[in-house]
Amino acid sequence: MNNQPLQNSAPSQIPALTSIRGVLAFWVVIYHFWNDLILLFPFCEYLTPIVINGHLAVPAFFILSGTVLSLNYFDKFDKFSLSGFDLIDSDGVKQAFLHDPQDDGLHFNG
Repeated sequence: MNNQPLQNSAPSQIPALTSIRGVLAFWVVIYHFWNDLILLFPFCEYLTPIVINGHLAVPAFFILSGTVLSLNYFDKFDKFSLSGFDLIDSDGVKQAFLHDPQDDGLHFNG
């Protein structure tokens, strides 16, 4: 009987999403340098309506990155737990703080 552990079935890379992420990253770079690029390549001015919306590529890039990370690492977590976090309600705002369960939290600099 083969006692080898099961191989992870999730791919380490998703080429289609990686390509889209590359295009989005390139779009953001072009967006930042567009005024200089127009001076160097005036024949590309017809792309201005697309390039000036390059700020929209940032959230799309992060959404795709989160999707790729969650698809790759979902199998590696046995269960989800918030045991290492304290949720503190301060003026109606919930904040999560990572803490050490053995730590009493009483640290003073003095």
